[in-house]
Amino acid sequence: MKLKISHDTILKPNSTQQSRDIPPQLTASVKKGAEFPVLGYLLESGHVKFTIDPEQYDLKSLHSTGKNTWYVYAGHIEDESGFSENNLPKDSAPSDGEKKGIRFNLPGYKSTFWSTDPLGSHALDFTWAEALHFNGESYRKPDNRQQVVNIIRIADHLQQVKKKFDNRPVIIKSWLRPEAINRAVGGAKNSAHVDGFGVDFSIPGYSPFELFQMLDKWHGSNGGLAYSNRMGFVHIDLKWPGVHRRWQYPGG
Repeated sequence: MKLKISHDTILKPNSTQQSRDIPPQLTASVKKGAEFPVLGYLLESGHVKFTIDPEQYDLKSLHSTGKNTWYVYAGHIEDESGFSENNLPKDSAPSDGEKKGIRFNLPGYKSTFWSTDPLGSHALDFTWAEALHFNGESYRKPDNRQQVVNIIRIADHLQQVKKKFDNRPVIIKSWLRPEAINRAVGGAKNSAHVDGFGVDFSIPGYSPFELFQMLDKWHGSNGGLAYSNRMGFVHIDLKWPGVHRRWQYPGG
């Protein structure tokens, strides 16, 4: 994954000082449009702390020390993960549809599915009704087979989350979001929800921040992990494997 700079800016060795208060020899100037292949990043004190992949980038060309971890003001990067104030998703939780289930089809599959069917043999506690936001006979239709595969993969991951928390209920707030819906709820342009690879959820008895802390090491570099205490959910995704992505949604 690459982090792209959206404004001429200064990279700093930490997030606690103003650029003007740091000796110039300790900073790095970069131009708008610069891109860095990253191993991981997280939002911290209004800045993004990111680690450049030294195998894909000449660190000495950026700074004589060869340093690969820097801080940049969050407003000076392209916002893929929700750093901006207007990107706090306002999605509504899916309903379970009718108790007996609703029959439907999925792209790339010849068989018929029911909304109450589990999402594969490993994710028995999650249904298509939750992933596709069934509401009566209305639901969010996947565009292609790959989205379906992604939904099943993240469902397997959620089943492990459920097990980690002693099989407590995992309450789904948002799963698949077709592009039009993603725009309507204020989702990030490159949101993992559009691919079926992102889920927002809560677990009764835990605050979003507590869930975030307890899942951080476990989720590792499998993709994104974020939280919003104000909106009451944790976001998890598998969209960028090998990248450690962490952030807090605006408003705490």
